[in-house]
Amino acid sequence: PNAVLNGPAGRKLKAYLSNAQDRRTAVIVTHRSEFLQLADVIVQLSHGHAPDVGKREEMIKKIKEAA
Repeated sequence: PNAVLNGPAGRKLKAYLSNAQDRRTAVIVTHRSEFLQLADVIVQLSHGHAPDVGKREEMIKKIKEAA
């Protein structure tokens, strides 16, 4: 649950995930948009369903349009 991380801890987690990106598969559940840049694929979850799945650029565009 990265929503409870303060600024320095959040930055440290993002740096760790960024450095491990080429060597590991990670599933990140977040509301924090800065973590979306680490994703290859974004799965939108809503009430236990995945109504939308797509590549990072496509999904970020949809998220911005919906805001």
